[in-house]
Amino acid sequence: MKSGRTALTVKLKMPDGTTLQKEYLPGILEVIQAPKEAIEAELIPDKNLDLGKGDGIPIETKLYGGVVGLVFDTRGRRPFSLPENKEERIRALKLWSKAMEEYPESEAK
Repeated sequence: MKSGRTALTVKLKMPDGTTLQKEYLPGILEVIQAPKEAIEAELIPDKNLDLGKGDGIPIETKLYGGVVGLVFDTRGRRPFSLPENKEERIRALKLWSKAMEEYPESEAK
């Protein structure tokens, strides 16, 4: 995936009827809070991203949230590469840590 180009478009219809559409660039890790109920989802990958049906082929499915919620990860294949520049690497690690709420601010006080 090329930097600056959308890696994944996510369209969700939540159990309460609200809709959410998000676009993810490469290198993003995000959690969306969602209940443990059926969520209608359309996942549209970049032409070079395979979600299980082949490169660039969209998937329509039901997802379920829960305690963590829904995790969307466009960091690439494992092992993914970390930025070589120290400041960029630290920034990326902090963003990913915050996205997963590894150290919740409500508990840090």
